[in-house]
Amino acid sequence: MRLSEIIETYVKDKKITYRQLARDLGTSHTQVFLMLENESLPKVETMKKMSEIMNISMDEIKKAAYKEVDGEYKAFLTDEELRNRGIVTKKKKK
Repeated sequence: MRLSEIIETYVKDKKITYRQLARDLGTSHTQVFLMLENESLPKVETMKKMSEIMNISMDEIKKAAYKEVDGEYKAFLTDEELRNRGIVTKKKKK
């Protein structure tokens, strides 16, 4: 399950707005929408709050926001998507 699906399910089940969720998480509603669109990843503090209020483990949140590659968690975005967003500026040389 992706992070956006966890957020959507929680908001629907609790019958709250995304703005209310943002207040509960101590972040902006814009940040919540960016997470829903997979445009932004939550900070560690936000993941901790999500874990507490949604009653799910940090590990589940990390797995939803990131994928594990060689024992490390990486963003779900591909290298090309990261480059397009200016996060990765060069392709790795082979």
